[in-house]
Amino acid sequence: MSRRVVVLSWGGKFTRRLLGVLHQRGTPADALVLYAPILTRGPGMLRPLAARARRRLDPSYRRGARRVVFTAPLNHPRMVRDLRAEAPDVVVLATCSLLEPAVVEIPKLGVLNTHPGLLPWVRGNGPFANALLRGVPLGCTTLWIDRGIDTGPVVERRLLPVAEGDSARALGDRFYDLWVTMTADAIAAAAAGHDLPRAPQERRFALARTVTGAGELARVDALLAEGAAHALFERWRPFCTPDLRLPPEADARIAAAGLDENVPLPKRPSSAPVADDPHPAAGPRADG
Repeated sequence: MSRRVVVLSWGGKFTRRLLGVLHQRGTPADALVLYAPILTRGPGMLRPLAARARRRLDPSYRRGARRVVFTAPLNHPRMVRDLRAEAPDVVVLATCSLLEPAVVEIPKLGVLNTHPGLLPWVRGNGPFANALLRGVPLGCTTLWIDRGIDTGPVVERRLLPVAEGDSARALGDRFYDLWVTMTADAIAAAAAGHDLPRAPQERRFALARTVTGAGELARVDALLAEGAAHALFERWRPFCTPDLRLPPEADARIAAAGLDENVPLPKRPSSAPVADDPHPAAGPRADG
């Protein structure tokens, strides 16, 4: 049985690329809901106004979806009403910011997101750099959104294939392509009525922050130059299926092998139980 799938996004390069893939495959989403950037008074106010105008004129937003809805900023009451009016069975995020619970509760079956990092090891921002710094291979995870940040049940995880000698630019391009592809695959699977997995994340690691410090950035560059991305791929590859999917049962074997021992744990008192990040909203950061 087919299901109604609605894509929620602010727009931008990722969304345009995603819509192009959906158009080429002939598997359009039922609707695309584009929320507006927040307007702030002052000298910078004209920039989001210009962005709103450009989106309405951009033909790339009108392919890959049967209907396009331009609405108010994310979590605004009008945006909530417009999304609810689309009566989605599933909402799929395309580089969305944090969602309020009222938005998460709209679709009948839930909200899907593809995070550009392997969960549970690399959640939060800056997943490309943080994966290398944490000793985790590059990859993406499709998950159901809950009230935490990248803590919801997992649909699938895929490793990015990395060859020896791959340049940073080539890795970045293929990493982006994998992120788009897995988002398009999630849309197609949800629309076809497939019963998508909901594997719980049994372990919890510290939330990653965007890497901005000169020292950390230099370390990332050094790791790339040393071929760390390829080494990590080869180290984790035996735990994957032949098509590089990382099944839930691999987590215990990865831990037993000590491959995630450098991934930081959440900061909390030793007597405190593991819990989701306290946050009034749900969903991924802007980078997934």
